[in-house]
Amino acid sequence: MINITLIKETLEYEAQLLEDEGLYVKAKMRKNRSNQATKLHISEHYSFGVRSDTLDKLKQANCSKIKLNDLLEVHREINDVYNENFQDDDCKKLVLRFVNLLKELEEYL
Repeated sequence: MINITLIKETLEYEAQLLEDEGLYVKAKMRKNRSNQATKLHISEHYSFGVRSDTLDKLKQANCSKIKLNDLLEVHREINDVYNENFQDDDCKKLVLRFVNLLKELEEYL
């Protein structure tokens, strides 16, 4: 025979499960919004044209050629390997690497 305590515990577990599922759905929605915002930000500020213009300015400046070559290499890889697919995690990492290298050369911009 099923006792009342067992029924209460089952209902509590079910309520907790529903609450956890709700939290999971909300977290997934936040993650999706964050991914979309990141993609939009990257595509607006680090697209091929923007990167090319920045690299052209740096070529005119008297900056470190080694860092400039690193930037060019990352720029080519973002474009040629990932075709600016900013949804791809590896492409996002390359954009972050580009930004970090650019930060080291910002005095020349």
